[in-house]
Amino acid sequence: MRWLDGVLIAFGIVNLLGGLYGYFGAGSMMSLIGGVGTGIVVIAGAALAKSHPSAGYGLATVGTLLVGIMMLKRYLETQKVMPALMLTVLSAVVLVCLVVGHFAARKPA
Repeated sequence: MRWLDGVLIAFGIVNLLGGLYGYFGAGSMMSLIGGVGTGIVVIAGAALAKSHPSAGYGLATVGTLLVGIMMLKRYLETQKVMPALMLTVLSAVVLVCLVVGHFAARKPA
């Protein structure tokens, strides 16, 4: 599932860059830890999926859920579209991609 790996890597990079931007732009250590941490988890999941698809996509799903839940909580507290709502929506899109990828892999050839 090359397309799904590409989606996960792009999402992981967005998280990495967002964490770095939050740290260097606003001095937020939480952004650095959360963004870089979840970015690494999602990218590691995509890499692991090449040899162990269930474990890799499971790891990527956990990372994506963490981002989505934390950013939804943040949006409800602050009502800020950037980055909270944007990352919540992006996480939901990635989760839909993971579900579609799961069912596409199960489809008989």
